[in-house]
Amino acid sequence: MKRAHDTGSSLDLLLDTICNMFGMVIFIAVLAAVLAAARGERTIEAAVAEATPEHVVEAHRLHATIDALKTNDDAALLSKRDESADELNRLSAIKADLTAIIDRFRSHLQAADTTSEAELRRSRIRTLAKKVQDTKDRQTIPLRTPRRHAIARRIPVQAYLTNDRFYLVNDWSDWKRTPNPISDRCRFWSTWNTQAVDPSTSTFEDNGTCEFRTGSRQIERSMQLRPDGGLPMETPEDAAAIADLLENLDPSEQYISFRVTPNSFDKFHLARRLAVQRGLEHNVEPIVASPSLRYDDAIRRGTSIAQ
Repeated sequence: MKRAHDTGSSLDLLLDTICNMFGMVIFIAVLAAVLAAARGERTIEAAVAEATPEHVVEAHRLHATIDALKTNDDAALLSKRDESADELNRLSAIKADLTAIIDRFRSHLQAADTTSEAELRRSRIRTLAKKVQDTKDRQTIPLRTPRRHAIARRIPVQAYLTNDRFYLVNDWSDWKRTPNPISDRCRFWSTWNTQAVDPSTSTFEDNGTCEFRTGSRQIERSMQLRPDGGLPMETPEDAAAIADLLENLDPSEQYISFRVTPNSFDKFHLARRLAVQRGLEHNVEPIVASPSLRYDDAIRRGTSIAQ
């Protein structure tokens, strides 16, 4: 378009050109929108016209399925959910039980006993079995009359009862393992039981008996008993410990010579019963109690007398 008054300015010409171009762009955009709308309507109509009956049936089926899902009973879904939760809990419990069983067996396999632990267990089993046997034997104690009789070729084993304690003064643990123990008796009489006797202050004099193996026997001994040594005689466990000591003796080759002080007369019946239960002959000699726990004895050749 042409302005009414031409001023002849170049800026006015540029503005006129821009306005013309903007009007043209708007016209083109409106034309494109009209054409696109018309083409979309034709495309939809063509798609509907070309749809096969199978597609229509499938579409209706999908719509029906969606409607059925939308109208499904919520209670059934909740029931399925609860059943699934219960099954999950059951499987979790089974898993926990299996895990516990595996851990228990693993601990058993890993806790293999060493040789020392196995020996300790066997020792405890032997001790318990012996206690059971002692309990049974107490119910049937054999009756022995106080008749004294001679015994031949048996070695005396000295045991002191004082202050309600049992002192086995010599170590007889190797007697049964020695090939000819009677000929080696001096070694046993001179070997102190350090649990009961203080060897540093105790003496043994054989007066040539052991050195020359003569027919005479004259042995002098002086023993210092330990105040905290020996074995107490109060409980069944104490009796079992004394019985273990007596198990080292051989009834066919040894007999017990009890030396009892007045303060332990009431405990003598326990020591005698333990000896009788193991088939050991015995004799008893009352002695005077020593406040210092020092005692002297002598072993001389002669015929042994026992009960």
